[in-house]
Amino acid sequence: VLEGTPSTHRLFLDVPSLCALEIALAHSRRAEDWRFCWREALRTHHGVDSDCPDPKAEIRRLSQLGREVAFVFPEATVVRGSVIEPIFVGSEAGMQAWAQMPPAQYDEFRFMLPVQKGRYRMQVTLGFNLYHGILSFRLNDEEIGRIDAFSVVSRIQRVLLDFEVPSSSDAHILTGSTLEKNPDSLEYWQCLVSAVVVPVRADDGPMNDEITEVAAGMWTPRQLALREWLRE
Repeated sequence: VLEGTPSTHRLFLDVPSLCALEIALAHSRRAEDWRFCWREALRTHHGVDSDCPDPKAEIRRLSQLGREVAFVFPEATVVRGSVIEPIFVGSEAGMQAWAQMPPAQYDEFRFMLPVQKGRYRMQVTLGFNLYHGILSFRLNDEEIGRIDAFSVVSRIQRVLLDFEVPSSSDAHILTGSTLEKNPDSLEYWQCLVSAVVVPVRADDGPMNDEITEVAAGMWTPRQLALREWLRE
C-alpha cells in the first residue's frame, strides 16, 4: 500500500481488514496520513483503539490470529482447586472425561483464547450427573454463560454458548469456574471433555437454547480424535 500498489496489502491482510482500510481511506480527510488510516482500520475491524507506533504491523499480527480454537480439558491451566485427572462420568464405562479431583466449590481453570474480534459459538462437551455443579464461563472478566450440569441421569452432552469477542487479541482468557450448584445436586463435580470455539456465520440463525444430546454423527473430527485418544 505504501508504495502505491494495491496488491501489496493483500499479502498480509485478510479481506475484512482490507475493507476496513479502504473505508477509512474513502472517508478520511487525512488520506495523506497513512498512519491515521491504518489506525482507523485497526479500530474498525479489530476493535483496538491504540496509538501504537506501527499500526500497520499490528494489523498484520492480529490478522494472523485464528478464528477457530479447540481445547481439551487436560490442556487447561488450573487456577484454583485440584489437579485435572481422567474420570468416567457416573463411573460408567465409555463415558470418559476429565475432572479436577477431588472437586470443591470455587474450582477454576482457564484457557488462552487467541481470536479476532467477532461473534463466536462455543460447543462445550461435558458430563451431567447427580453430583455435578453449575459451570460458569467468563471471557476475561465478563460472564458469557452458565451450564447447570446436574442431572438424575448420567450422560455426556454438548452445550452451545454464543458470545461476543470485543477486540482481536492473543491475550483473551476463557475461564471456567464452579461457584454454585443446583439445590438438588450432591456435589460440585465438573467432568469435561472438550470445547470448540467457532465463528457465528450470518446464516447460522439464533442459537437453540436447548441442550443438544451428543449422537455419534454430531461429534466433530477433533472430538472423535479426542475420544480415541481418551480410550488409549
